[in-house]
Amino acid sequence: MFLNTPLLQAEGPAFNLSEKGFFGLIQEGDEFSGFKVKGKPAYYSPENLFSYINGAAELYLSHGFKSLLSVEWTRLGEEDKVIVLEIYDMGNRKNASTIYEIEKAGKKYLLPEGTESTITNNCLQFYKNSFYVRVISFFPSEGCPSILKEIAHTIEKRIGKKRIN
Repeated sequence: MFLNTPLLQAEGPAFNLSEKGFFGLIQEGDEFSGFKVKGKPAYYSPENLFSYINGAAELYLSHGFKSLLSVEWTRLGEEDKVIVLEIYDMGNRKNASTIYEIEKAGKKYLLPEGTESTITNNCLQFYKNSFYVRVISFFPSEGCPSILKEIAHTIEKRIGKKRIN
């Protein structure tokens, strides 16, 4: 995985949910199985994507990357258990689909709104409209896939309400 998450000390500009809200896909007070947003979400543009996914940035940029919202989630008392949600705006459905096809791994899983995804013990990936979405756990466990599904279900539903290419 070419990921350099904020957990692993990547620095991105602070992202103000009330100002941009990344199209409302992440909302104040979002909580999943006791996991709450840790710190401030980070926003990345083509100019600073290398600071987040240095080795894979070229792949995303060559497929129309517009922006990325990265959010860390933890539970009170279990701060060492981190889930990272990444929402990549790839500009259009074709670009998002291409990245999904390149990156997908694991078993096929159908999200409630009908979106195909893939899931492993620590990662769930899908694309919908112009977005490629990845939910990653840094503590693989038996219960982890259900938390990844819970987050993905919410994001899938919110993307479905957006009018995007």
